[in-house]
Amino acid sequence: MYNDEQPNLIWDHDPLDNNNNLQHVSAVLWIGISFQQQASCAHFQKVWESTKRNHQMAQPIHYIINPNANEALQDLQSVVGHLGPSNVVTVEATSEDLLESFAFTID
Repeated sequence: MYNDEQPNLIWDHDPLDNNNNLQHVSAVLWIGISFQQQASCAHFQKVWESTKRNHQMAQPIHYIINPNANEALQDLQSVVGHLGPSNVVTVEATSEDLLESFAFTID
């Protein structure tokens, strides 16, 4: 685990250092993150703002994939505020279930 003041342990480099990383995404997947700690909420907010800034037409959809996705969204919104229902989709699933469904569609 990590402390709130250690967001670098979530991601060891800042993906926003090079805005090209987020300019062409059509979706952002947040898999298994509960957003109960300030560091994960701060990271989400940085990515959210960067994707919003870098997309001329429409911001990509952010998928929160978690067995308790609605609770995770509530935790996130309690820190960063309302995000708008059209830009955030919650998927109540474990990462294993999600990856298995992808594997099935590839076969």
